[in-house]
Amino acid sequence: MGYLESKKLSDRVKFYARFKQFLATVETTIRYRATPLASLVAQAAESYPTLTFLSRCEQELCIGRDFPSAWQCGVKACGKSQGLKKEDFDLLFSFGQGLGVTDVEGQVAHCALYIEMAEERYAQA
Repeated sequence: MGYLESKKLSDRVKFYARFKQFLATVETTIRYRATPLASLVAQAAESYPTLTFLSRCEQELCIGRDFPSAWQCGVKACGKSQGLKKEDFDLLFSFGQGLGVTDVEGQVAHCALYIEMAEERYAQA
């Protein structure tokens, strides 16, 4: 039992390390390239294969789902395989709900906020 709990904690730390990198990439890409979300997710799924929810989100976008629904499907498909807790899923869901709904500056601010929150979760994990 101790090993499994330790692995979950380790997986969660690794997840947040990668998620922070992903968020920083999203922020930069939106700020300087104004890349459409579908393209951004496709690029991120390739760059961050261990963030498994991204590839599922990409698949959902390819079949015509709107971004918030595709994001939610991707996050749900991730399951608890990466040691995530309910509050982690809540953070992921809310990030996806807010991305793409404002202008570029609003999206950059949204990313910056979630980078800060991910940093806090990383420090606590």
